Amino acid sequence: MALLAQAVLTIAVQLVLLKVALDNRPAPGQKSGVEHIPFSGVDDRGFARPYDFWQWKNGRPYWLFLAYFTGALAFIHIFLTPISSSPTYISLLGYWGLAVEAVLPLPQVIANYRSRSCKGFRVSVVAAWILGDVMKLSYFFTSEQVIPWAFRMCAIFQFICDSFLGIQFWMYSQGPPRAALNPQQRLENEIPLEEKDIQHYLAPLHLALRHPSASSLPFKIALTPFPSGTGHMITSLRSGEIDVAIGLTEGWVAGLAGKQAPQDEKERGYKVVGQWVETPLRWAIVTGRNRDELTGVENLEGGRVGVSRMGSGSHIMSFVLAQQRGWNSTSLTPVVTGPFGALRDGVTGNNLEANKPSSEFFMWEHFTTKPYFHAPDSPLKKIGEIFTPWPSWMIVASTSVFSAPETDERLKQLFALLDEGVREFQNDLGRVVKLLGTGELGCTYGAEDAGEWIKDVRFAEGVRGVDEKVVKGVVDVLKVAGVIEEGLQDGEAVKRVVGISR
Repeated sequence: MALLAQAVLTIAVQLVLLKVALDNRPAPGQKSGVEHIPFSGVDDRGFARPYDFWQWKNGRPYWLFLAYFTGALAFIHIFLTPISSSPTYISLLGYWGLAVEAVLPLPQVIANYRSRSCKGFRVSVVAAWILGDVMKLSYFFTSEQVIPWAFRMCAIFQFICDSFLGIQFWMYSQGPPRAALNPQQRLENEIPLEEKDIQHYLAPLHLALRHPSASSLPFKIALTPFPSGTGHMITSLRSGEIDVAIGLTEGWVAGLAGKQAPQDEKERGYKVVGQWVETPLRWAIVTGRNRDELTGVENLEGGRVGVSRMGSGSHIMSFVLAQQRGWNSTSLTPVVTGPFGALRDGVTGNNLEANKPSSEFFMWEHFTTKPYFHAPDSPLKKIGEIFTPWPSWMIVASTSVFSAPETDERLKQLFALLDEGVREFQNDLGRVVKLLGTGELGCTYGAEDAGEWIKDVRFAEGVRGVDEKVVKGVVDVLKVAGVIEEGLQDGEAVKRVVGISR
């Protein structure tokens, strides 16, 4: 009876956890620092799960599968009694259940190993698992009742897996706490590298960290996904939480030369020291699928554009769109709604108190939003696209850690490693497409999307330094957007932004 009560309670808890996980997972193609979707795609051996099992892109198939599975078992037990009363069938269910429970920790072990991190997995969970394993083993081996060896072997295997998770916590989180170190002390141990949430652009970075030369660096590089955006990365650079970051060009320039930028050079906190890509970023122009009055970009003039925040890429690109279409620079009214989920609701009217759209359209990176255009129940449609008129990704470095970036040997070593990652990316694009399907490069994309993206992207051959002409071009657009004062001279803007010039 005790085992039955435990099983019922466990099922209830797992259903709640599944609901929470599905409600709070990131948008397709993004990564939040813990896990990401869509999970579909082939691995490096060409294997894909049949029907994308348990890798579905929306919540309904998960609940349908569980309903069908429960219904099938109930049908067998109620209507097929010769089978359900068979000792073989009962043993098969028991052994299968034991095996599934025993291997539950394996996906977490593998995920930790691939990312070299236990981020997002609480140590208290591991401690509770190990404690439960010890109590279970004690009962199985000391009880006067006859305990089948299948129970004992599965319990031993699960204890080994849970113990290895504990070892991983020690392996991947050892070292002094970051808060206890000043930037110079921290650099002797690790350089935290912040990432923007469009992970496929960071594929060469992940390849670089797998390169043999990474282990010979005099410092350790710790990657931290940062889906909250450029503004938060800037705050972290200024507060000394991070030392190097890769993000969108316009965000870095706005943070250093914009109206809200600190006047004191030390308070600005960072400089642009490298160029990550040579190609622009491809933005999708998106509206609600039920917005029949909006069929093309020409319908958007004079409308409202949803933006994540003022001065963000989604805001700045609205001025680029107006310029390219020959509209008045004030023809589009920005509506600050928040991150992707809020932008989506803004154009559909879903989940809004007024139950009507707050904006006509928004713009977001093409491949991140693409899954929403093709899903049968998708609320969104794409009506156009636009490219940034500048290389989309730049590398910045903290000025408190790298006070003289032009001559800093640590940055030179870091740039050399990043160049290795870019070369490895360019030398075997077919392998990169396969790896993008496995999640090993920080994101998961199908072969079709990965191949399409690779055709358009070109990473910098030699990431060190930034072209001052690029910075001036960004400054001009940001002035039109009202992000930078019109009276700011180009020379002064370049001086504030550029740490290493090409």
